[in-house]
Amino acid sequence: MFKKEVSEYLEKIPEDEPVFILRGQDALAGKLVMAWSNQARDLGVNNHKAAEAWQCGFAMMKWLPRKLPD
Repeated sequence: MFKKEVSEYLEKIPEDEPVFILRGQDALAGKLVMAWSNQARDLGVNNHKAAEAWQCGFAMMKWLPRKLPD
């Protein structure tokens, strides 16, 4: 997912619900998103959604520059 696509999802989130955002530049993000995808698939999450997350994690792994979180 890219920045321009995030706003539609943010509108659906209640004001008091915790949210955690990972960016492509975060050196930890790609592996975490790919792990989420694998666990989601194991738990029966829709295959398309799990595959989409895995692809996003893979794209994060290739993103440059990468850095540790601030």
